[in-house]
Amino acid sequence: QLRKLGYDAAIYHSGTVDSSVTDWVSFYSVPLRPFDDLWQDVDILVSVWWRQIPDLIRYPVKKRFHLVQGRDKLSFPDGHEWLEQIDAAMHREDFNYLAVSAWAGKSCRDPFIVPNGVNTHIFRPTTKLSEIGKPRFRILVERSTDDPYKGFADAMSVVENIKKDSPIEIECISLQRDEIHPHPLVDRILVGTNDT
Repeated sequence: QLRKLGYDAAIYHSGTVDSSVTDWVSFYSVPLRPFDDLWQDVDILVSVWWRQIPDLIRYPVKKRFHLVQGRDKLSFPDGHEWLEQIDAAMHREDFNYLAVSAWAGKSCRDPFIVPNGVNTHIFRPTTKLSEIGKPRFRILVERSTDDPYKGFADAMSVVENIKKDSPIEIECISLQRDEIHPHPLVDRILVGTNDT
């Protein structure tokens, strides 16, 4: 979207660029650049992983942001050596913090909450299913079925109770098929791209 508005947006990658990176970036119409190119005149830089924060201080950037998604500390057990480093990274004075929810924002200094947006070209009022001969409700569950932080198990426990009393269909969608594993309550698995 930034490039469509005329901004020179890019994704900078600090690690090895292999197919896992290029496949992910291919969904977006932005160039992939190495961190070594950050000496160029960059106005705004947004990091998405806490371990990038200390490294990004050395680059001449006018404004630094970190996107707090709430999973940084959840990825490690209590007492792990990195937990203290994560806390320090999340409370720097020279960074601004963008959080995807109020819950995620509790882990950092003075967050600006950026709620998840809804694409109104895809999700919009339409004809009710009951009016076109499909009386079933359809529930769409997004992303990884085995990632405990995505809430799939919680969703399935709710669905199990609903299915007892109501005819519903469960569809699970992801960008990558290997993120989704068959589940007895899931009626259909959809694999798509960011363009659909």
